[in-house]
Amino acid sequence: MLAAGFTDYLAKPVNINEMEQMMIRYLPKDEVILTKKESKEEDEELESLPDELFSIDGLDPKVGLDYCGDADDYLYAIEVFAASVGERKEKIEKALDLRDIDTYTTDVHSLKSMLLSIGASELSEKAKSLEMAARGGDWDRLAKETPKFLEAYVKLGECLSETPH
Repeated sequence: MLAAGFTDYLAKPVNINEMEQMMIRYLPKDEVILTKKESKEEDEELESLPDELFSIDGLDPKVGLDYCGDADDYLYAIEVFAASVGERKEKIEKALDLRDIDTYTTDVHSLKSMLLSIGASELSEKAKSLEMAARGGDWDRLAKETPKFLEAYVKLGECLSETPH
């Protein structure tokens, strides 16, 4: 993109703080009024999250909060994530069974972004690894690693479903 003439870009999933900084950088300086978010406010946002989120293995609520911008948006992202687990799991399994590389790659790519945006960085990295294997047509690896990945994904979804938000 930069070689084609773009001056900058944001990679998905978009981190709200990075987007804000980029907007500040490119908007006319006389049109931007900055307000400082106190670290106390950030701490309050983090403290407003349910305690149960901090005990879920593989989830870092601080990372998710950074991506989403505030506690309400983060909790909404978790709710949407948890509600879609069953359907997404079935789509990925079906694509694997049918050897539908395009659907598999698209769905795992999307899941990678969703996982990162809620603070499940390690599982997001596993999704990225599966996406790369799919792009390379490595069906043996996909057949071996996808079930373990989906098991961890479903477990995370169940934990999030049981967490008050």
